[in-house]
Amino acid sequence: MRRYAVAMRLLGLLCAAPGAYASETGEASAQDVAAIEAMRAQDIDLSEPRMLEFAFYFPQRQGARKAMSALANEGYSGELRAESGDDAYILFARKAMRVDVETLSALRLQFEALAKEAGGTYDGWGVP
Repeated sequence: MRRYAVAMRLLGLLCAAPGAYASETGEASAQDVAAIEAMRAQDIDLSEPRMLEFAFYFPQRQGARKAMSALANEGYSGELRAESGDDAYILFARKAMRVDVETLSALRLQFEALAKEAGGTYDGWGVP
């Protein structure tokens, strides 16, 4: 049930760009494209790197910490939040980078593999 609440939060953020999160699909997703287009429609300059936030869900702390360590080694800063009343964890990783479909598609594949290896899921990205 907690996972559902997290998914609904992320879906709500997608509808409220620039804090839009894209949902998990495994490749250049329509949500990624829609979020980028929403940013452009709001006259957000995408020619310069922007701080992006990537969200991950883990049912166990150990997996979240493993992913957080791997992301830190790649220059991401992170925040780990425990789900209220549950043993689940949400990991938010941030890094400044260019916002384009190619970059985000490559990261989606990388992050889905990382999350799976650590026992979790990649839930998408947004602008904090």
